[in-house]
Amino acid sequence: MAEITIYETKLKELLKVAIMELLQEQKEDVSEFLAETLEDVSR
Repeated sequence: MAEITIYETKLKELLKVAIMELLQEQKEDVSEFLAETLEDVSR
């Protein structure tokens, strides 16, 4: 079995990117929810 070596700086960079992507996805979901809610209220 091959051993995988990940340096601390690379691991931090990968985690930062993953967290930022998750936050971006949540931001889009919240924006979509708010847009739909405002649309419903305006009817």
